[in-house]
Amino acid sequence: MTDEWVPVEEVTDQPADSTPQFEIQTSYRSAGTHVVIGTDSAGPIGSENFVQVSGAEYSLTRHFYFESVARDRLTSFADRLVHDEAFRSRSLAGTADWKQVADIYGEASRRIEAVFEDRGLLTHRIGQTSETDRYERATDCLHAICEDAFHEIDRQVRSDDLIDGLDTFIADCLDRAREEAATIADRAETHRID
Repeated sequence: MTDEWVPVEEVTDQPADSTPQFEIQTSYRSAGTHVVIGTDSAGPIGSENFVQVSGAEYSLTRHFYFESVARDRLTSFADRLVHDEAFRSRSLAGTADWKQVADIYGEASRRIEAVFEDRGLLTHRIGQTSETDRYERATDCLHAICEDAFHEIDRQVRSDDLIDGLDTFIADCLDRAREEAATIADRAETHRID
């Protein structure tokens, strides 16, 4: 017997008056499992698409980072979680490659982002050109550092390299973030004085 992909009602937990942070592109049931595919503008840095698969006793969400992902790939990943018990078990245990990458990158990106937040570089007032310029430089830099971090983490985990070296690599990313944040903050301060 083949599974029927039955669309289900779209449900979000966003307040009606808020700016949408995620958008459900499709939602369906397969083999008693609820699958949601969508975009998430408030997800981890570099993520745009996500897949959430929820069964009776589990729920897994995967964000796809720094890439344009075809809908077929998102559906294929969801289908594998639904139907491949060994893959689902590894994913739930945190030992599947994608899950290891997501966990390591998630922590690294939060630490990198905190460097810029601590300097007050990730906020600006609309209409304040110098603040907007500073904010744009900071977010561009933040995204570049996070993208480098993601690709190296992904490469090492998927190639079975010793990921012990990741601590040093992430520390280097944090040093780079501190240097870049200091430069941006100093530039903003210099322009404020002039």
